[in-house]
Amino acid sequence: MAKYFQSFVENIPANKLEHFSPGKGQQNLYKEPIRDGSNWRLNRQGITTDNYHNLQIQANRKAKSLVVRKMAPLTVSTVLVWGAAEPPIYPEVGREAFLVSYDMKRNERLGGPAVKDKEMGDNSKKGKTKNKKINKKEKKAEDSSESRNRSRSSSKPGKGK
Repeated sequence: MAKYFQSFVENIPANKLEHFSPGKGQQNLYKEPIRDGSNWRLNRQGITTDNYHNLQIQANRKAKSLVVRKMAPLTVSTVLVWGAAEPPIYPEVGREAFLVSYDMKRNERLGGPAVKDKEMGDNSKKGKTKNKKINKKEKKAEDSSESRNRSRSSSKPGKGK
């Protein structure tokens, strides 16, 4: 299924990934031609409260692939593009962000004002907490490995004089 998704993303016309209208409503931006199975569609779900265009790739209910049909109408990839991005986001960057979002099962943000960690909001805090937990686990594993190595070296009989 990943290869079908990648093919869909690679075939999205460049003009569908740039210069979004300022309207707040939902728009269908691109759908695969029927001959290709119409497994996916690219929608713009409006603008978020923090001025990002909410772009989503969703599974179609009448998809050629049975696996994709079972997923419909779920969103499988989300990219948030900052509304005032200057220079605008390039289509290649948008395509790569959709692939990362699909693989990593998370939203990807493109563009946006430079902000400090404290101003990032809840999502960044959750990510930092998770990273801290991972780092603590890694540290604990390293400490445990070091102590095992020390105990092995101290239990070896030393060279006598």
